[in-house]
Amino acid sequence: MPGRLAGHVDGLCGFFNRNMTDDKMRPDGKLGRTTAEFVDSWVNPFLDVKCRPALCQLSLQEKALHMCSLVR
Repeated sequence: MPGRLAGHVDGLCGFFNRNMTDDKMRPDGKLGRTTAEFVDSWVNPFLDVKCRPALCQLSLQEKALHMCSLVR
């Protein structure tokens, strides 16, 4: 994310403000106790979409891990 957006975003990506303690802020302003609670809080109740948990193919997982390691 470009640095010019620091402190100007919120949602599933956090606030991009270097404050890790508010990264799981729910839309109601409370902190999610778990990652699952946090993510579920951002679900739009007006959408009739049922998500099914799925795993990416192992080859895609390995590619993503490699790409992330380049960013670090």
